[in-house]
Amino acid sequence: MKTSIKNYISRISIVCICILSVSCNPKPPQNISSTPASQLIDRLEALKDEGILFGHQDDLAYGVNWIGEDGRSDVKDVIGDYPALYGWDIGQIDSLKNLDNVPFNKIREYIISSHERQGVSTISWHTFSTEGRDSWDTSDKQTVKEILPNGKNHNDFNKKLDKVADFLLSLKDKNGHQIPVILRPWHEMNGEWFWWGMGNCTDDEYITLFRYTVDYLRTRKKVDNVIICFSPDRNFTNEKEYLQRYPGDDYVDILGIDNYYDFKEESRIQLAQKKLNVVATLAAKKKMLYAFSETGLETVRDYQWFSKTLLPVLEEANKIQPMSYVMVWRNANKKKEKKNHFFAPFRGHPSSEDFIEFSNNKLILTNKEIQVYN
Repeated sequence: MKTSIKNYISRISIVCICILSVSCNPKPPQNISSTPASQLIDRLEALKDEGILFGHQDDLAYGVNWIGEDGRSDVKDVIGDYPALYGWDIGQIDSLKNLDNVPFNKIREYIISSHERQGVSTISWHTFSTEGRDSWDTSDKQTVKEILPNGKNHNDFNKKLDKVADFLLSLKDKNGHQIPVILRPWHEMNGEWFWWGMGNCTDDEYITLFRYTVDYLRTRKKVDNVIICFSPDRNFTNEKEYLQRYPGDDYVDILGIDNYYDFKEESRIQLAQKKLNVVATLAAKKKMLYAFSETGLETVRDYQWFSKTLLPVLEEANKIQPMSYVMVWRNANKKKEKKNHFFAPFRGHPSSEDFIEFSNNKLILTNKEIQVYN
């Protein structure tokens, strides 16, 4: 909660004075088992007791009416602060630009700059198949089987994972330290729209794919700056269905849920609540972090959606177990993409006043409010 952050700052000041007055003994050595990934988990654990991080996909790269303006953000234009969390995608990792035409060198710069502000980054992967088909091409039902060990495209898949590892390991601050990020691979696996989704591979094939990906990055490539988010879509009603393709606690650090559909109609909002509550309850049982990993109302056509719809849903789930973050999807550039496809208000949008009210709620954390927890 926001008031407690101020109290936290006061306590830190008192502790610092006490330490200085007692001795000048050197600090004990850092735990050698500590990694950038474990440090991020510790930070998120601390932050969830203060509030829910608000996030926005591609926030620094472009907005509805601008592209590539240094330091600009549609969210910041409206509320006067950056999001606490930033979403990025590494689809087309073997190219110079990602699937939304953002250069990978710029994504790296954005992750570094947001980290300098103590922001958190989460990365999804709308990957092409090894045969060049995009994530939404489900015509070949053997795609997953063929990239697994002993599959005909397995070596090519490893090369893709090498590219992913290279990018993740290239995320370093000005002192050369690895920047920890959330990786959300093979998301929305309980939908039918991705080639790794339901009906396009078996449950066992999916679980093997997820585990292989994590093992390859962490063990073979020594990537120690990622924590893993498992994020099904809204196609479940209970814990058993949510866990149908779950790879196991050893492979997951954050339980997620992506849900846009249940917010399209007012009559379905209680379903959105029920499903988020399932994840919150499971997270409490497993003593794990959880997040509303993707959501939003396209074009924010309900001008009070943030404060009157999203916020109450978050508040209810948060009573079960404190939530780590919520992220809305990207604000496509209208001129370049020739469509109205945005999920956060931008300067002049009729929902801006409501978005300010939402961001000022004690439960919602933006960038400045998390900087004390570095």
